[in-house]
Amino acid sequence: MNKLYRKLNRANFSNLQNEEALSLSEKERIRKHIETKKPIRKSKHVVMLSVTSLMAAIILIGTIEPRVLANVPWIGSTISGFLLDEDDEQHVLDDYVTVVGTHVEDKDIEVSLNEVMYDNHRLIVSTTFYSTEVDLTDYMLPMPHLKVNGEEVSQGASGQRDIVDEHTVTMISSVHIDEEFSSILYEKPIEITYSHFLHQTTDHVIEGEWSFAFKTSGAELSEDTKVIDINETIKLDNGQVVDVDSFAISPGSSTLHYTMYNNEEAKPFDWEYDVIFEMSDQDGNLIPPEAGQTLSENSFWQYGRLSEHIEELTLTPIVKSGREGEAIEEINKRLTGEEIQIKVKQ
Repeated sequence: MNKLYRKLNRANFSNLQNEEALSLSEKERIRKHIETKKPIRKSKHVVMLSVTSLMAAIILIGTIEPRVLANVPWIGSTISGFLLDEDDEQHVLDDYVTVVGTHVEDKDIEVSLNEVMYDNHRLIVSTTFYSTEVDLTDYMLPMPHLKVNGEEVSQGASGQRDIVDEHTVTMISSVHIDEEFSSILYEKPIEITYSHFLHQTTDHVIEGEWSFAFKTSGAELSEDTKVIDINETIKLDNGQVVDVDSFAISPGSSTLHYTMYNNEEAKPFDWEYDVIFEMSDQDGNLIPPEAGQTLSENSFWQYGRLSEHIEELTLTPIVKSGREGEAIEEINKRLTGEEIQIKVKQ
């Protein structure tokens, strides 16, 4: 039981060196703390990040037992505290979270990888950034960059930071993983890299090398993730099609997976409509989304951990403009006739 999530607790960690480029679109996404929309991907090309590998120096350190460093004051936010609202639930995720506690220092900035947790095609990472020479509150923090077996697997990343003082900032980030790599996440070497602190007003960049790596053994799919097949199709008035595939409930989140197909007559990457989903429980209480990716064959809309009292969910598709910049249109059409009912408890 808990096999897929617990494998991280037997990981060996090491430090690696990488360098990644930060584009203007990346800067804007970090400011908004939201996923970048991406068109359908036919190849493994990564739109979000451009990476140049450097010579790697690997220093192997021993396995760190879980929960050892979770209460060290300056470490900052824990993954459990970020994902769970109620104090009495704080230990629900203990079996799934691994405390790492390793750090790398470069350019007068120390980056500590505190905790990691795999959850439904994403890796949640808790990190602390510390410096006595740099006022980190003036800089946008780098998003984590993830590779599996040396190959880029990130589909996007978002983060939420917490300013402790002028020297210390913590961040909980979520790196969404290419679906085809999720099944081998615990069989191949994994690398997490941070770089390029960007000043929020001057655009000054601090380039450095703060990287971590670990490798775990293979694992079967977790018995603690429940996947509910939906297999429903929504056809829009312009010929776009949305195939709603499944709804996954894990110990840390709930995620709707769907596929978007553009109008066959549309120009490449020119989407008239975007589609997101509003979720509510059986009492009509709205459950806000935490992350999402649309306009893709691997679209998803992700929500937090479901409360124990939730028995049934309603997912309402909402049509938005699929265009960007000056071409964006004011569209907010609720498709109430296409609502999807999900029985969480049967």
